[in-house]
Amino acid sequence: MSKPRGESPRYQRSVSIEGPISAAAPSRSNGAWGGAEEEGDDDARPPLASSRTTTMTGSVTYPPTRDGECVISFDGREVQRKDSVWSVSVQSQFDGDHVSSVDDDSDEDDEDGVNDRSELFPIKNKGRIVKSERRNSREGPWRIESRESRTRPEDGWIVGGRRWRGAAPAVAGLVVLILLLLLTSMKVMDETYIREKIEGREESKVVDSAELGPPRPALGTKVKLDSDPEGEYIAPSRLKLQEEVGTEPKFLVMDGDDARNFYDLRVIIETVLNLATISSRIPVIPGHVWMRSCRVKRKDCTQNSLDHREESWRGPEGWKIGIEHLIDIPHLRKIYGLVLTQSEFSTLFNVTPKMTLWSQAGVWNMESTALDGLSTSEITSNEWFNDAQFVRMDTNLPSWTEPESDAVIVGLDTARVREMQVDNAGRVWSLDRARELLTKTGFKVDGDNHWLEEALRKVEQSRVYSFDERTDQIKTVAQPVVLMADRSRSFSFTDEFLTQPRHRDASLLYVSGPIWNEGRLGGVHFASQETRDQFVNMILEAIRPPKAYIEAGKMVAENMVKVNEGRKWLATEMTSVAAVHTQGSSSAEAKILNQLGLLEKGLAELSAHKAKNLPSKEHLQVLSRIKYFLATDETDPATLVTYQRRRAVLLKDLLSEIELKILGWRAMFGDLLQLVEQEVMASSDYFIGCRVSRRTGAVLDARMGPRFEREEWSWTLDEAA
Repeated sequence: MSKPRGESPRYQRSVSIEGPISAAAPSRSNGAWGGAEEEGDDDARPPLASSRTTTMTGSVTYPPTRDGECVISFDGREVQRKDSVWSVSVQSQFDGDHVSSVDDDSDEDDEDGVNDRSELFPIKNKGRIVKSERRNSREGPWRIESRESRTRPEDGWIVGGRRWRGAAPAVAGLVVLILLLLLTSMKVMDETYIREKIEGREESKVVDSAELGPPRPALGTKVKLDSDPEGEYIAPSRLKLQEEVGTEPKFLVMDGDDARNFYDLRVIIETVLNLATISSRIPVIPGHVWMRSCRVKRKDCTQNSLDHREESWRGPEGWKIGIEHLIDIPHLRKIYGLVLTQSEFSTLFNVTPKMTLWSQAGVWNMESTALDGLSTSEITSNEWFNDAQFVRMDTNLPSWTEPESDAVIVGLDTARVREMQVDNAGRVWSLDRARELLTKTGFKVDGDNHWLEEALRKVEQSRVYSFDERTDQIKTVAQPVVLMADRSRSFSFTDEFLTQPRHRDASLLYVSGPIWNEGRLGGVHFASQETRDQFVNMILEAIRPPKAYIEAGKMVAENMVKVNEGRKWLATEMTSVAAVHTQGSSSAEAKILNQLGLLEKGLAELSAHKAKNLPSKEHLQVLSRIKYFLATDETDPATLVTYQRRRAVLLKDLLSEIELKILGWRAMFGDLLQLVEQEVMASSDYFIGCRVSRRTGAVLDARMGPRFEREEWSWTLDEAA
């Protein structure tokens, strides 16, 4: 018998039969070959009969690796499997009937769970054509396709390309043995594979998916990547990363954007996390941010950064800082599960500095995807994420049924409501927006929101779960809402892409384009309140700054309490882009007076909710003794003086040597100090945000989260910004 080639086989089976070849094929007894035969169905197994006696020995081997070679041998004649393809062919002539067998395994399901295909062409029985189908799957039943045909080949029969004559029973037995050994080998490997997967589940608590492949660990699954005793990030080794991702990992990555600041990048990260959750993949998040503001000598900033680039047509001067200095990565993994940064992904695949996976603009490089067999499939923004054409969903909406309610808007039909949505609000709108547009167009809408929802359902509108349209620019989960959508234009990420083999089976799913910027937070609307709320809770709990910013921010917030003599205090954000001024102090004066008006309303809101230790009624009207925290990216000295004269307190007024020592080198970068301002604003008793600033979105998320737990009424947006 020929020896198996390649690596050591994971399965080997031999069989020896001596005696007359019976009408029924040999069958397994107690899981083994060569035992007592079970009586088969003569119709199911057509006679290959003869009373002649023959002795045959055969074996099958199968290697543990996908790209190995395996051998089937019968009396010295081999049929081989190499490069993931079986090729077995046996033909014979018995009284004009034809026998052939072909077994195909070209999709490598022994590792990835994709179905194999076997085609068996047994001997014809009395002119009857029988076709039965079963399919081999990791999570489901076997399937074998059997066909029968009648031919009149030339005299003789062929085994392995060699023509023989006579000894028909031996050929019959050989055919049966080849087929049964092939099927048995695959079944044993399937059982071994499934047993190993089940045992692996007990250890890692991973739920496997035959459709999507091995998923990333579930939310909250403990990740064993290191952090120091204080919980600070430590870059993991390649070995550690390999242990965490396991075999056959599947990733999801999106384009970053090096022209953006951290708060834009934060939205990208949240979208990656959500789409990776939906697709059961390991998210790969941007690995760095470019700092724009150096508060000390440039050489000092350069020494404390990964890279420095001069100002050019591509963008302003910048210093490259790892994402672990802006997001608490160990905490993110503790809450979410396994997450890789781009730099860790490069370490995992042993990427040298000269190999560029991401361009200077932060875009994934499709030319650099051939890493240790890594296969990439791309979903483009034009293909999927287009607000004018699609309602982007996480999963399919529930089946539509016409409501039994008697709510109806006279004269409104499906075509008209779709036309209104496209002309005025896209294909998704809130009930308030729908009421406004319908009334403006002349339709009578006199019921409450429940009545209106039932009436819209009758024109094939469906409920989707998302976030308030007014916060689209700042990207916050602080205001979850119910919207109505044109279900005819709703397409789910799961159904449209994850069922396509090229996307489903790829090692890395690459979602390209500015998806995070054009649509809803998380990249999709949600088909159920449960999945929307899971996303909200993940954002509120998992994403926070590293420990140094939290500690420094807490101390600055305590200083604000002292500045206000123990009273409740307020915070506001103004950006230089949103401000009405250019360079003159008079415009700055107008802007700060607008803020004071909003702060006065904030104090009234605090009073209405019976907050303790409020200033007197006179202070609510005059504000002459109220000092409020102002976060701004303004650098013009004259403008800052104008703000301070109107009782604004800036971060630089509150930072002491203690906070600076906690921050260390981070205090060199104005961009990193914004994280301290974020913590201070989140701590305030009342907050006034800027409707065009994504830092405001981060502040609102922090206020609603478990660290601060501020009430929903305790903030507002400056709509005039």
